[in-house]
Amino acid sequence: MRGLFWNVRGVGNAPTQRILNRIRKQHHLDFLAIMEPMVPLDGRFMARRLGFLDVVSNCGNQMWFFWGPDVRCQVLVDHEQLLHVR
Repeated sequence: MRGLFWNVRGVGNAPTQRILNRIRKQHHLDFLAIMEPMVPLDGRFMARRLGFLDVVSNCGNQMWFFWGPDVRCQVLVDHEQLLHVR
């Protein structure tokens, strides 16, 4: 299983989204975790834009977790400073 954790700003703009999608394809990522995106999450749009199946965010919208078809995700703990998934 391959994944990437990234503290990225600017994820709301198209050039950053294209870079993330390129990284996903190049490294065959199964999941992507984005920390401190500083933009509201439009889940369906962003998951589709980055090439993932779905996404969850923590209650503070400061952590996003995207996953592809080979990953099953269940949120265990959702906290302002924590997102624990299985």
